[in-house]
Amino acid sequence: MSNMLVTAAWEVRGLPRGEKMVLCALADQANDSGYCWPSVLTIAQRAGYAAAKDTDNIRACQRALAKLEDKGWIKTEERWRKNGSQTSNGYQLNSHRLLKIYAAKLGRDMQGGSDPQPQPKPKPELADADKFQEDYIRLALKHRRRKSGNDDPKGYEATIRRRIDKQGGLSSIDMEQLKKWRKGEARAAEIKDKPKDKPQEQDGERTADEIATAKSHLAAIQQGFRSINV
Repeated sequence: MSNMLVTAAWEVRGLPRGEKMVLCALADQANDSGYCWPSVLTIAQRAGYAAAKDTDNIRACQRALAKLEDKGWIKTEERWRKNGSQTSNGYQLNSHRLLKIYAAKLGRDMQGGSDPQPQPKPKPELADADKFQEDYIRLALKHRRRKSGNDDPKGYEATIRRRIDKQGGLSSIDMEQLKKWRKGEARAAEIKDKPKDKPQEQDGERTADEIATAKSHLAAIQQGFRSINV
């Protein structure tokens, strides 16, 4: 991994989110000369595509790679094994273009941060990352879909942990899902703790004037019935 290329990739402006994340994933895999050869599946996972093995996500990642090549950020080359079978493509990043961006950022930093650019959010510290990961697993287990009577929470948890380890931590889409789950949990707790509105209790006591008025009304009603009967 080239730290300069990774930093420069994060500084690139004007790319759609998917293309920028793919560029950053390639920079993270590249050597100092800007060359790497990860599989499309690996790129998709590192770029934060949820369920990267899904065909639609793989195609979305391939489209992002094609766009980056059209815009001059990368060059793609096919690679072949000795037996003639095809293996993963090789990707050469436009190191010259990226290093110019890195040099411009370095110059701004040396001048005391003039003309600041919006920075990507730093990755959480390890302790925070572990906390997010455990909270994500807890809520994923809570919201899991029970497909049959042979539901296996421990097996499901192991599957989630393997996926997270394989992609190197929670992806950006995992973090968005975690935020939604946390909001739902907070909303449910708020509703649960909210006191129910009690019906207003009527005052059983009546004043002397109210009692006299009620008796007068009752006498008038009774008098009306008597006149009808007569």
